[in-house]
Formats: sequence, C-alpha cells, structure tokens
Amino acid sequence: MNGTNTYLTANDFSIFESVTPLGFAVRDLNFRILVHKNGVNYKSMSCDNSASTITINKIDYFGLNDMGNPVYKITGSVDANVKNLSTQNVVPITFTTTFGVEIK
Repeated sequence: MNGTNTYLTANDFSIFESVTPLGFAVRDLNFRILVHKNGVNYKSMSCDNSASTITINKIDYFGLNDMGNPVYKITGSVDANVKNLSTQNVVPITFTTTFGVEIK
C-alpha cells in the first residue's frame, strides 16, 4: 500500500463493521466455524456470537511459499457458539487452531 498513490491505497472498510447481512447477528468481524463431529454438522453462522472471542496466542515465521513470499504460522484460541443443524440447538465450542498466513 502506498498512501501517495491513489491506485495503491485501500478504501475505508469501516462500512463492513456497521453493515451485517440479513439473518446474521451484528459483529465486528466474521469468522465462520463449520464442524462435523460424530456424524453431526454444526455451524456458527446463524448463532449469536457477539460475545465470542478469537485470541491470537502466537505468531511464528514458518518459511517461504512456492511464490517466494513469507508465510507465518498463527496459533489461536476460539470460544464461540455453534448450532446443531439437525436439532437447531445452540452449543458452546472452545478449541485451539493453527493456520498459515502469507504476508508480503
């Protein structure tokens, strides 16, 4: 990004913090959880997750990807709600996760 070049800047994304798609609870950011456990499917999209948390616990350099860009390994903890798609019951879920992010 380059603030002196209008073609290389990012527009104001704050509209995404105040506009929520119909049928979804208002939230600052979206993190979708899909779980398949013991033959049952769970989803977070139709639950109230306004009090849910995602905590970044650790960020480590991982290496270069095939394009030669640096990749970082991120470890985090998630506390949220998911809905059993068969019974429509909402249940809490807590887990840790690790994923990679390319950062140019």
